[in-house]
Amino acid sequence: MNNYENLKNKQESNHRESFAKAVAQDKTANYLDVENTHGWSRSYPLYKMEKFFRHIAPSEVVTIGDGKGGHEAQIIKRFGNKVIATDIATEMLEVAKKRNLIDDFAKEDAENLSFADNSFDYCFIKESLHHLPRPYLCIYEMLRVAKKGIILIEPNGDRSYQIGKEQYESSGNYKYQFTLKELVQCAACLGFNHVAYGYSPNVHYILNCLCFQQEFPEKWANKETRPKPMELAGKLMPCSIKYGDKFQQSKPGFEKAIDEWYKSHEPQVNPLLIFMIFKNKISPQLQDVLKECDFEIPDIKPNPYTN
Repeated sequence: MNNYENLKNKQESNHRESFAKAVAQDKTANYLDVENTHGWSRSYPLYKMEKFFRHIAPSEVVTIGDGKGGHEAQIIKRFGNKVIATDIATEMLEVAKKRNLIDDFAKEDAENLSFADNSFDYCFIKESLHHLPRPYLCIYEMLRVAKKGIILIEPNGDRSYQIGKEQYESSGNYKYQFTLKELVQCAACLGFNHVAYGYSPNVHYILNCLCFQQEFPEKWANKETRPKPMELAGKLMPCSIKYGDKFQQSKPGFEKAIDEWYKSHEPQVNPLLIFMIFKNKISPQLQDVLKECDFEIPDIKPNPYTN
């Protein structure tokens, strides 16, 4: 067994154990909820893209690496599309299907999808590509099974990657961080000149700052007692959890804070890069929708030596 196979087996085992534990301990109800503070903050990039998903509806979409309860599939479904959620481990997806949260699911190897060519309109992956030992194989597979295009949401390598400071995760994988130029070149190499890109902020950081300021104003005013930036950028802090039962009332304030933060910073400083490859020319109507979602649509020079 080679190193790639060892890593793949380790990742599958880790995911299965984690998901099975959540099911066994009956923690799935809260975990599957995409409308509580945690679920909404994790899935914020999809809510940011709501107008896009509603514009393409009713499309057939497959989500890759969506094993944590099919969060992406749930949201894209809510926006009017038919979605199949896939992952290398399906314990949580089985529960989501039984509760009618997702349309369907399948166990899939992201680097070797079992679907036929052009099986879906769109293929979607969020923060799972960087877990793979051969992430470009997944991109090629997504392009193979998608008729119209693919959507990637991944760590922004332009912002965070430094040689000599490579990052690895507990499941054994290297944390691959894509740059915008790298993904544009990937599309151009394959003859796809119609792309769009945008960014998404660290929602945990913004919510932690907002909630800590509101709940502990004296601590926030003092730099000695204020949480460090790395703490704020990590998991949602206990002061945020109190909004759980009142999340819907709190959400407009959260949305406003995120919007104000995004507009006051350069887009490329955000930790998540959203990249889309379209197989055909982007229509004027879709261009307008993408721009409303804060996407850029660059002019990619076509290959003059091919038809």
